[in-house]
Amino acid sequence: MELGPSTDAELQTRVRQQEVVAELGQQALATADLDRLMHDASVAVAETLDVEYCKVLELLPGEDEVLLRQGVGWRAGLV
Repeated sequence: MELGPSTDAELQTRVRQQEVVAELGQQALATADLDRLMHDASVAVAETLDVEYCKVLELLPGEDEVLLRQGVGWRAGLV
């Protein structure tokens, strides 16, 4: 069965996304620097999905508020 150009491109996109997830998983196992991991994850997700913005939010304990921990594309000083 031969894949069409659109199907092949979609497959390649999915393969790359899985590679990024695997790379982030390996990094998570190898580092204790959670801030660096969150930063690298937000950069990788933005690049992989070809989007301008990505963020990692932390739900504050006992509150209904979140804190912007890491992200890309946001104005300086927001993270």
